[in-house]
Amino acid sequence: MISAIIPAYNEERTIARLVSTLKTSGLFSEIFIVNDCSTDHTAFLARRAGAIVISLPKNIGKGGALSVGVRASKEPILLFLDADISGITKNHLQNLINPILNNEADMTVGLIPKWRWVNELNDSIPLLSGQRAMKREIFEQVPEELRRGYQIEEALNYYCQTNDQRVKTINLDGIEHLQKIPKSNFLFGLHGYFKMVWQVAKIFVVVRLVRVFKFLIGTG
Repeated sequence: MISAIIPAYNEERTIARLVSTLKTSGLFSEIFIVNDCSTDHTAFLARRAGAIVISLPKNIGKGGALSVGVRASKEPILLFLDADISGITKNHLQNLINPILNNEADMTVGLIPKWRWVNELNDSIPLLSGQRAMKREIFEQVPEELRRGYQIEEALNYYCQTNDQRVKTINLDGIEHLQKIPKSNFLFGLHGYFKMVWQVAKIFVVVRLVRVFKFLIGTG
């Protein structure tokens, strides 16, 4: 009933344990790792741990990799996770998916303690997290052009906000992110940070402009 989809790029340090946790939880009928043209052993380790691995011939970014995974999956409920997290448990997974299974929410967003303060600053800041569960139709209704890179997260938020979808936030205490700079060389990691910030900022501005436009023409 639930498909787990994880985009991964050079995540050999965390991927095997993550897949193993998903596998042993017994919660998922299929576990996809979308290998976004990694240059390390990510694909091998994920496959050995029991995941279905889709290896892409070129790097297409987080949103594109998620789209590939969704198209390959078959279940009505989707779980997305970042590949560079550690400390996740079956209890975390259940907390993310149970509100969807019990029809208490249409999408859940997991907040990792280190970054929770960013989302709590004020309501105008996008709710950003790669840890999400949702009904399949939510992802499929987001236009393809808004699924690129890291902007997929704000695009999902916007779709839910403008289509009366119920969103529930879940605190994921005990989970940590492996940061981009420590897991790669400094300049490449720094480039990854700037790329992520730019993509998120771009969709943030676009979404707000659309809201202003709808308000001015009286449809928002």
